Amino acid sequence: MYQYRAYGVGIHSDFQLYNFVEEETEADVFIRKVDTGLDREEYEKKKSWIGLEGNYGWVISRFAQFFVRDGKYIDIYVDKEATYLEISAFICGWCMAFLFTQRGYSAIHCSALEFGDGCVLVSGVSGAGKSTTAMELIKRGHRYLVDDIAMIRPDDGFIVQPAFPIQKMCRDVAEKSDGKDLLFVDADKDKFAKLNLDDFCSTPKPLKGIVMLNKAETGDVTVAEPQGVQKYFKVFSTLFIGSLFVKNGINEGEKYRMLKLAEKIPYVEITRPLDKDTLQEICNIIENRFAKER
Repeated sequence: MYQYRAYGVGIHSDFQLYNFVEEETEADVFIRKVDTGLDREEYEKKKSWIGLEGNYGWVISRFAQFFVRDGKYIDIYVDKEATYLEISAFICGWCMAFLFTQRGYSAIHCSALEFGDGCVLVSGVSGAGKSTTAMELIKRGHRYLVDDIAMIRPDDGFIVQPAFPIQKMCRDVAEKSDGKDLLFVDADKDKFAKLNLDDFCSTPKPLKGIVMLNKAETGDVTVAEPQGVQKYFKVFSTLFIGSLFVKNGINEGEKYRMLKLAEKIPYVEITRPLDKDTLQEICNIIENRFAKER
């Protein structure tokens, strides 16, 4: 039995999780290995490979079946040979997003970076440079609380709880690092991971702002701060499982949280051209926008 603490909860797990650092703790969440699963072929005929219905969620991967229940249990049936890295990736991604959604949180796909007494979430569309921007801001002294998913809710003032001191990075960023202690964790997205305790912030921080990175083929860096309904939809687009809500309908709890997030938290959209290096300019914009929070 492995014991971890992340997102402010204690986790007892039958599986080793590469993302987490072991720590003795009382259990709020149980990750359990189970001996039986669903008939894969029959299940795939009737349902999607992934889904969330109230307090029940599931992910059917090529090697295991993951079931998330009641914001407390993650049951896993391993029906094909798999490494602990493969299993851990699903647990710390989809499973944690489902579990905390069941607990009344919104799972935001982002890096959470410390800015003074608060933090800023840096999100982005694929290829917009989220990982590279986060790495540069860390070099500038902004420690990170979360590198992949932040769990937030208005009921506690949008406090961001630290997750785990692992940084994910794409190959080009990994090749620019010192190359030590890198784990190859995602063949589909060509992602690496590295333990980074030195730059990790283990203190919960209130959310001060959200930055969304977009991309354009050419042009200059542009900055926008949408308001009203437009802002609501922009904020909604940062959800880790937003595509499921689009497909199946957004529940009232998530709708309420997104409305409050759009109402209370500043949102900045930065579009970068792909034909030039604008990393320093973008980081300057983020720092200047949230300088009052430092």
